[in-house]
Amino acid sequence: MSTLTVELTASLVSVADLRPLPGRPPPCPKLVAALSTSFREHGILEPLLVRPARQTWILQSGRRRGVPGWFVLDTERVRRWSYRGEPAFYSTHKAASRALPADVPFEVVRGLGRLAAAKANRTRLVPCLIRELSDDQVEALRAFG
Repeated sequence: MSTLTVELTASLVSVADLRPLPGRPPPCPKLVAALSTSFREHGILEPLLVRPARQTWILQSGRRRGVPGWFVLDTERVRRWSYRGEPAFYSTHKAASRALPADVPFEVVRGLGRLAAAKANRTRLVPCLIRELSDDQVEALRAFG
């Protein structure tokens, strides 16, 4: 019988150094409230999964289904005249500007609810697994919920 050994080392990362992946909806307020209660009692039991953030986002005006608005584009996904994937779309420039990722070192791939609970409890450091993940790997992880 073979044995599988997995080593996971979590690093403590400042909450101010984390941002959600662009285009991800915020966590449900009921989930954040439940996680905040659990967080006060037990702390964060599972580390967040993060990847180094890319600093290559731009705003572009355009139309989606005939509706004018603004796209938040990742320049790493632009190939000649096409864009790989579906860019986030916002109806106003103000909304798109607010959605533009902050200039921070890490993007949260899994654990947005835990991050929101940590912010609600005014926690400064959270445990994170820092991994170099491609966009395809991130999409595969998002498929799990």
